[in-house]
Amino acid sequence: MKPFTRARREFEALALPQLPNLLRTAFYVSGVDSDARHLVAVTIGRAYRSWHKLQVIPDFRVWLFRILTTALVHKYVSILGLSSSSACVAAVDLYSGYTQSGWQAPARDPGQLAMSEVSVEDVEQAITDLPDHLKLIVVLSLVERFTYRDIADIAGISIETVRIRLCQGRTMMRLAIVDQVAAGATFDMAADGVRRSKMG
Repeated sequence: MKPFTRARREFEALALPQLPNLLRTAFYVSGVDSDARHLVAVTIGRAYRSWHKLQVIPDFRVWLFRILTTALVHKYVSILGLSSSSACVAAVDLYSGYTQSGWQAPARDPGQLAMSEVSVEDVEQAITDLPDHLKLIVVLSLVERFTYRDIADIAGISIETVRIRLCQGRTMMRLAIVDQVAAGATFDMAADGVRRSKMG
């Protein structure tokens, strides 16, 4: 077997199982299927061109997602936007600002929401609606299950910044999901009232 062929097969054995994960992450960030596919193609192309030059890869999956993140940053410069200090302030103030300002207060405490009331679609929508600078970090943690250290390595930010942005992202998701579920419950109650009035 030629060395080139062997190297290619070794690369494909590691890279191909990651394609669905790369595509999912790229789609969450871009929101456009064609963009996501293009970004993954760019990622695989860059990874393969570098593959034969590398002597040791500590973690292939982390390395692959780091290349994807670089491609994402080039296309969507806002995905690593806020500084850690401004993100920290936003994370601390978010819930109190939401409940005490002129914004609509959540129907219930997010911590008391029953998981049985939350659908996969609710969670996906909550992730999709996150600001760009939080979305990638949340997806890498909650969807792809990377550790804080791995996310810091992939995104090129500190572990503390990862923690801050995950805190902010999770808070925003909880509030969004509460509103989605509450809106669904209100709709169901209204529909039930209409049905009863027709029966009466």
